[in-house]
Amino acid sequence: MRTTRILFVIATLTLIGACNDATPPDETNNDIRGRVVDAQGQPVAGAAVVLQLDTDPPPFVKQDKPQTMLDFDLPATGWVKAWLCSYCDGDTVRHLIDGELPAGAHMLLWDGLDDDGRILPDDVYWFHVVTDAGEDTRPLLLLRLGYEDLAANALAPQAVTDAEGRFDLSQACLPFGYAYEAVDEMGDPIATITVIRSVRIWAYFGDVSVASAAVTVDPDTGAEVTVTLDP
Repeated sequence: MRTTRILFVIATLTLIGACNDATPPDETNNDIRGRVVDAQGQPVAGAAVVLQLDTDPPPFVKQDKPQTMLDFDLPATGWVKAWLCSYCDGDTVRHLIDGELPAGAHMLLWDGLDDDGRILPDDVYWFHVVTDAGEDTRPLLLLRLGYEDLAANALAPQAVTDAEGRFDLSQACLPFGYAYEAVDEMGDPIATITVIRSVRIWAYFGDVSVASAAVTVDPDTGAEVTVTLDP
């Protein structure tokens, strides 16, 4: 099985297009919605659905191993608790450590999986670390450059199709507009890379997986997509 390539980036959050409690609800359906059907056009219930995000310009770095190191400094020996949560609702997706560490620089390995060992999809996640010195929170952009050769039960889906094969994904908590500074080997900035409104919808059912063509998500009307599972 081919290893899925992943890009991890820890960066400063410069633009956020998500979860503003002061914004009144919009009656227009601006979700990413659609159907998953089989080769005969019949609905596929229980299909896992995930999004593949895109950036402008495309990422400069491609990693062949699905892991990244999360670093922090500890001024004195003490208790450390670190975890990762989702972009908008704050749900914890991975516990990293809850124990005592010696003073000094530390790095925690994250392999892109949640606490259940499932592969997490493209998104911005929040890295939290709490020590006696205080709490640090940093955004982490996870881009999987393709979801080929993965079984449906290996994924943490963002949606599952209903009896009519339909799915619905709210764009309220998607990181459109998130931007980070790409740097060279010397740490000097070389470009600002932004998550754009172009996505691919991947659908999985059993051993069959298919990606849609690139779809532009309108901020007001969302997107309607049909994915055909044709082995």
